[in-house]
Parts: sequence; C-alpha cells; structure tokens
Amino acid sequence: MACPWIHCNICLRLPVSKCRYFISNCGHIACERCVEKKLIAPKCSLCKRETKVEEINKNLREDLRKYFVNIHDFAVKSFNEVKSVIEFQNKNARRLMKYKMEKIKELQNTTIKHSDDSAMIAKLQQQVDELQARNVELANENKTLNTSFLNQQNLVNQLLSSGNTGMNVTCTPSFLQTSANGGNNMTQHDCKLFF
Repeated sequence: MACPWIHCNICLRLPVSKCRYFISNCGHIACERCVEKKLIAPKCSLCKRETKVEEINKNLREDLRKYFVNIHDFAVKSFNEVKSVIEFQNKNARRLMKYKMEKIKELQNTTIKHSDDSAMIAKLQQQVDELQARNVELANENKTLNTSFLNQQNLVNQLLSSGNTGMNVTCTPSFLQTSANGGNNMTQHDCKLFF
C-alpha cells in the first residue's frame, strides 16, 4: 500500500523503512512510536475518543483497506463495476421493453380484428335493416293492391247492378286464391255471377 500521502496525524512523521503505521477506528493515522506512547489508543489524543487501532498492511480489514488503494485503480474498478451494473440493468430494461412492445402489438392486432368484426356486424345489421324496410314496403304494396282490388270489385258490382239488379259479381284475385292442395293458383281473376 504505497500511498505518498500517509503520515502520522500526531507527530506528522512520514513513512520510513521498517516504520509501521496504524489506523484507529476514529479515522486517525499514527506511527508506531506514537502508538507505543499511547497517544492514539486507548484514547485518541486528537479527538479524545475511545479507540482501537489496526496496522496498515496487506492484512488490513476490507472496509479499511479501500481507503489506501491507488485512486486510479479504484476509479477504474469503480467504473467497471458501474458499467457492469448499467449493462445489467439495461439488459433487463430492454427485455421488459421488448415484452411490452410485443403485448402492445398483440393488443393492436386484437383491436384491428375486433374492428373488422365490428365492421362486418355493422354491414350485416345494415342488410337486416334494409330487408326489414323492404318487408314493410311489400306489406304496404300488398295492402294497396287489396284496397285497389276491392274498389274495382265494388265498381264492377255497381256497373252490373245498374244493368241487372239481380246480378252480383264476386272477384277474387289469383294471388288470394288457394287451390285444393294448398298451393297458390296463379290464373287470371275468377269472377262468378250470382242471380
């Protein structure tokens, strides 16, 4: 742990060969001479706190060792860790986004299908409405024909009555006649004279 900034916080001694340095749990650094003089433990002479010390070497606890790493190496390591975290999160975000886009596309296809079904239903409903309207028209035409026929029948009876009061005419249009077997007899009007 070659750190050029290390020095004894008490006597300001710089590192020299075979001189050990210690760090206390209060965050101060002291050389072995100040430690032997009990200037940092059990009570720190700088902050007056109860302390314990650990030697700064390769066996230093992990949570303390990070303060003595090379700042460049630390920055590179931190950058790589951050990069790894970002890539991991982005990968998961892309996976989730892909799933959501697929669901959106699926819903859009379903909506289009429902739109097509709705259009078909609307078209069929329009055809039903047109057929119902045509049925009403046919019913009105049939009613008009029946009324017209009855008027003609009355007119014929009046004409016949004016010539011979003992005669009566009953005319039935062919589309109202029914044959013996139940079918329609599509012949001309059948007129019967009664005396």
